[in-house]
Amino acid sequence: MNCWEFRKCGRERGGDRADELGVCPAYPDNGRSCARVSGTMCEGVVQGDFVLKFPTCITCEYYKSAHYDKSYLKDEAGYASGNDLVPNGSYKNK
Repeated sequence: MNCWEFRKCGRERGGDRADELGVCPAYPDNGRSCARVSGTMCEGVVQGDFVLKFPTCITCEYYKSAHYDKSYLKDEAGYASGNDLVPNGSYKNK
């Protein structure tokens, strides 16, 4: 499930709010990794670059759901690499 389906924001192409707010920059290819896309909206506010918006994203119900693609946080063995932030907001070293 993509973020626009989960959050029902209407910003997908042809969505209820696409004309008013514009088509979301995560649409159509990044609906499962929207936190990594600049310019998405959260609670009606346009978000900035990843480093600025990530603290907000990790509190998002979609980000915390099984639908969000968190594979970028893990290496081949399934561990967060280096000091990457894991979804619960803590840091994990190997």
